Formats: sequence, C-alpha cells, structure tokens
Amino acid sequence: MKKLLVSTTIILSIVGVTAGVSFALQNSHSQADLTVVKERKKFSGQVPAITLDEAIEKSEIIAKLKITKLVKVHDEQGQKYSEFEAEVEKYYKDSSGKNNQYIHLYQHGSPEGDFIQNPLLEENKKYVLFLDEVDTGTEEFGKALIMTNEGYGRFNIEGENLIAQLKHITDEEKKSGKMLSNEKIKPEPIKNVDFEKILDEKLNKKSN
Repeated sequence: MKKLLVSTTIILSIVGVTAGVSFALQNSHSQADLTVVKERKKFSGQVPAITLDEAIEKSEIIAKLKITKLVKVHDEQGQKYSEFEAEVEKYYKDSSGKNNQYIHLYQHGSPEGDFIQNPLLEENKKYVLFLDEVDTGTEEFGKALIMTNEGYGRFNIEGENLIAQLKHITDEEKKSGKMLSNEKIKPEPIKNVDFEKILDEKLNKKSN
C-alpha cells in the first residue's frame, strides 16, 4: 500500500535524532492501543516561531472547542499522530465555510509519548485552537486539520483565562531574526473577553 506523507512546519528531535515531521493517515493502531499508559514519554523539539498575526493569517479555522474523544492513533515509520474528535462551541474564523459542529483534528504524539512544546490534548477539556488545513493527497482522508505551528496554534482555557501554549514572538523579534520557540518562557494569562476583542480586531483588519 502506498504511504502518503504531508510535511508540517515543526522539526522534532527524538532521542537525539532530528528529522522533518511528516503527517500520516495510514497504518492506524487498533482501539486496544489507546489505553493511556501510566508514564507517558516526553520528547523535545524545535518549533519555528511565529507572531499572533501570522498564526491568524495561516489558520483555516480558529475556534473554541471541546475535545470529545481520542478516535485513534496513526503510525507512520515510528511517528505517531493522534486523531481527535472535537465539538465546536464557537467559530472565530472558518475559511471552509462549513461551520461543522464536530470536526476531526490531528496532533503529533500519542498516549505513549508526546512533546514538551505541545502536550497531547485531553478529552473533555476546552481549548481555543488555530487549525491549519493540509492536503493528505488521499481520497479517504482528503484535507486534514492540524494545529498551526504546533503549540503556537493552541490556547489552553483555565477558568475565564486563556494561556497560549507557546509565547508568540513580536514583530520586533521577528525582524531581529528570532527563529525558534522557547517553551521556558511562560505566556501571561489573558481574559477570554479581552482575547476575543483582540482577535476580532485583527480579523476585521485583515478582511478590510
């Protein structure tokens, strides 16, 4: 069977070996493989840094959603990808125009091992996710949603606050040549209402 890969923007280092990440939708694990292990392995990687404006521009979908279930884990040449079902509570942006209540998205990692820069999403938890649509080149799966630049496309919801998984760089940092994320820098919480105002302003500005 032909294996079809689609490259993403994150470069991950696993056990000291650096390789470009590919996105696979074949050779999936059985449901028995989805049992959460007691000690999940933690890997580290390097993620290309982007500004919030770049994340907004690149994303096909920006939405507040709840992860309803881990559907399955896909495996390609030792790289594992978790497929999640999510219920969308609110769309901020949807270039597809479908506005589906339920969507499927994919994340690099599995219950067996995930990444410090973007830990595995959790069932029954809510997030604001920026999602990039990639073409798998297969009739079965078509286009698939992944987080925009991994942790840069993820805001964790904690009460009335949102906390970015990775701190977006500023325009000044981008101009100075900053290239990679630094997960040791912890983003400041932002009120959900304030975030929505900022996002609305930026989206309206881009549409004008």
